[in-house]
Amino acid sequence: MSTYQHIAQRAGHVPVRQLCRVLHIAPSAHYAWCRRQGQPVPEPA
Repeated sequence: MSTYQHIAQRAGHVPVRQLCRVLHIAPSAHYAWCRRQGQPVPEPA
């Protein structure tokens, strides 16, 4: 499982920005991955 998949799976329970901070990933990189995967992009909180 990629880091981005990990974030996507947990985004319903933990804010994306918080997950990205802990995993040292830029939130914009996660949102770009979502768009490339054709996944709905969650609204930033």
